[in-house]
Amino acid sequence: MPMIVLWTFTMLDAQNARDESDRAVFEAILKTMSSDMELYTAFQDDISDYEWSG
Repeated sequence: MPMIVLWTFTMLDAQNARDESDRAVFEAILKTMSSDMELYTAFQDDISDYEWSG
């Protein structure tokens, strides 16, 4: 019986580690996307000041 309990906790630990890793990757992707979007918006705002009308 202790072998089954140990195996169950090991499987739960592995699943928790995967879940935590997935969450961390998702947060990193969202932060990168939002910072890239802010950079793009700033660039678009800045470049529109220098466009030639003609």
